[in-house]
Amino acid sequence: MSNQPYTVDVTPDGKYWCIDVPAVKRVTMATSIKEIDVMAKDLIEIMTGEKDPAINVVMHLPEAVEESIRLRKAAEQAAERSRAKQREAVLSLHGMGMPFREIGALLGISHQRAHQLVNA
Repeated sequence: MSNQPYTVDVTPDGKYWCIDVPAVKRVTMATSIKEIDVMAKDLIEIMTGEKDPAINVVMHLPEAVEESIRLRKAAEQAAERSRAKQREAVLSLHGMGMPFREIGALLGISHQRAHQLVNA
């Protein structure tokens, strides 16, 4: 059994995924993202005899795709921080005695949502 995971370089190739495993000097193809791990492990097993090898998949995607993924992740993290701060703001304003309708109007949410955040 290998101590290190096998590096698996994956590149889109039309409607397929090209899977290159440099350690065994072979390539294979997958028809979907879900199939990449299975195909890579099968190739390594065939070439080395190693059962259930550890792999490290490295996706090589166009820059626009990479940027889109980075931006989506950043947006999800920002949205999570925004939700936490929104609840903190609602609790602060409610603690000052501000009515839910005013809190909602100030924060751009419904008064029902402000009430939910206080009771969450």
